[in-house]
Amino acid sequence: LAQVEWSRARREGVEGPAPAPPPLETFAYMYSREVARLREIALEQRGQNSATTGVWVRYPKGSDPAPLVNSLCGRNTGWCTAEAPTAAGQLANGDFHVYYSDDAQGNPTVPRIAIRMEDVAIREVRGIGPGQNLDAVMAGTDVLARKMGEFGTEGIAYQRRTLHMARLTTIEHRVLAGEELSREDLRFLYEIDERIEGFGYQADPRVAELIQRRGRIRQDLALIFGVDPTQISLTAEEALRGNIAYHFGALDLGGLTSAGGLTLPQHVGGMLNLGGLTSAGGLTLPQHVGGVLDLGGLISAQGLTLPRHVDGLDLGGLISAHGLPLPQSLGGWLALGGLTSAEGLTLPQHLG
Repeated sequence: LAQVEWSRARREGVEGPAPAPPPLETFAYMYSREVARLREIALEQRGQNSATTGVWVRYPKGSDPAPLVNSLCGRNTGWCTAEAPTAAGQLANGDFHVYYSDDAQGNPTVPRIAIRMEDVAIREVRGIGPGQNLDAVMAGTDVLARKMGEFGTEGIAYQRRTLHMARLTTIEHRVLAGEELSREDLRFLYEIDERIEGFGYQADPRVAELIQRRGRIRQDLALIFGVDPTQISLTAEEALRGNIAYHFGALDLGGLTSAGGLTLPQHVGGMLNLGGLTSAGGLTLPQHVGGVLDLGGLISAQGLTLPRHVDGLDLGGLISAHGLPLPQSLGGWLALGGLTSAEGLTLPQHLG
């Protein structure tokens, strides 16, 4: 797929290095991405990929599912709503909204965005891009943002995602055009301060694809953090050599049983697996962990100082949390399933 995209960019006059082989992925995700790419090609062939004009159609709660199902049948959206039993079940719980862009005859028949409600609550927003994210064309418009304005406080919760998708689309266009990115754009693309939130059930694949297309991970991160490129690690071996400001991706050290002599990077971009440790003695954790921090093997919190930011935190082996200051905010989940007492426990103010 990366090769196909690179070839297409070359035909459009955008120069860039040939892509490296993609990482291994689950078959289901690879299949869904291929379906999305074929859908995009089909739209291009019909001259509909660039079409953004259209209409929103509301299918009321409790209504006959047939019109909704018929409008999706054969459209290859990837939405389970195209199946009559699923559509009936969803409409039994709330309204369903679909945005249809214009076809080649100017009729709004091409489904591009879906909003599924349960009573007054928004339960899902789906597009026809990979992983059911918004396709790149729709993500660059305000069609969804304007629609969300109709849902009051429910819509406000989704505005962050629409902004993320719009900014990602802008960055995508700049990368494909061979333009330079600012440090702020790079911080966003590499998800330094926050995760890029889309509308699909998977992360928007454009993030990894754009980073891969640029082909300068070490240089980009050195610019972001204002450090020498040698202070950026891409492998576990590099991460443990000391004086590392940022490690790109996950860092799996689950085989370690002792933290003695361990020097970790100041920041880890993805998951940090230290699940084999039973004691925090000698452990100095990074200031920031962009993914899950696995400390599930610890049975005592004595001497443990957690990062200022972590996305998810596994402390499932702790029997007591006495004296353990947890972060005020966690972007993901918190596991404390082994506690036998809540004495001394102060939970975060926010859990993602």
